Amino acid sequence: MIFKALIFSVILLTYFSIPIFLIIKLAKFKSLRRIMKEIIISLIVVVFYLVSTELLKLIGDNIVHN
Repeated sequence: MIFKALIFSVILLTYFSIPIFLIIKLAKFKSLRRIMKEIIISLIVVVFYLVSTELLKLIGDNIVHN
């Protein structure tokens, strides 16, 4: 179960790291750096939320079935 959660988190991090990489490459102007930081912070929050809810769901399912 935890192995599935780890695979899920790696897939999510890969999925969200591609747009972050593109934003960093495109953000050459100082005005875009602030926007870039806000987007990266919001993406990190979303990824951690999704991973934590998936882990909690897997742990809850494991407790119920055992």
